[in-house]
Amino acid sequence: MSAPDVGPVRREWNGFLLALGFLSRLPVLRFARYSDEEFGRCARWFVPVGVLLGTLAVLPSVLLLKSSAWVAVWTTLGVSLLISGAFHEDGLADTFDGLGGGLDREQKLAIMKDSRLGTYGAAALFVSLQLRAAALVAIGPMWPVAFVATQGVSRAPAVALMALLPEARHAEGKPKPNADRDPAPAAWIGLGLAVLVTVVAVWIADLAWSWILVAAVLCALLLRSLLRRQIGGYTGDALGATQQLTEVVAYVGLVAIG
Repeated sequence: MSAPDVGPVRREWNGFLLALGFLSRLPVLRFARYSDEEFGRCARWFVPVGVLLGTLAVLPSVLLLKSSAWVAVWTTLGVSLLISGAFHEDGLADTFDGLGGGLDREQKLAIMKDSRLGTYGAAALFVSLQLRAAALVAIGPMWPVAFVATQGVSRAPAVALMALLPEARHAEGKPKPNADRDPAPAAWIGLGLAVLVTVVAVWIADLAWSWILVAAVLCALLLRSLLRRQIGGYTGDALGATQQLTEVVAYVGLVAIG
């Protein structure tokens, strides 16, 4: 189905709503017009949508910042899980189950498609949540800035992988933005927006926070190589895992840099 003939502003707003509905449980899709072309374009909005979702997750924790950093951080992570419906966490678990438990490409893809949680996936979720919480607390008073910035930047590698790799399989789960069109423009736009978000974070905090962008680029390159060897391309689960791993690497790197 082709996209309706609308102006550029309305088209981009519609793409933003589609991206927001795709990456979260917020009831916004009722206000958007769906078409294959519109949905294929919405990946360019993943970075700003990530910033928005991160901001919404942090807001309830503002009242807790003076009481306990641990409580504030875990509250933020919990709200983030509720808003996103643990969308990316599900991808992380399925990807680790598939890559860790499968003996060949077909078996890995079959395990990743299975909704049941396995040992590898459970371990990955536990380590990811614990590392994110501990690292955010260790970052100090500026952790909300790190969280919001990384929520945006960590979406860019997922968009990049759609341009760097073919789909490992088709017609699986939610439709993938850019699955039926050239994803390169969205990847470049996502990178540009990720650079912008990183610049703002550096301006607010410290030059060392440019590591957030470095982490995103490193994860995109490493996961491109891993996924190509393991399953021959990307899946929706692998894109979710990419966001999660980028987030962890960004936080841990910030702590290491000090």
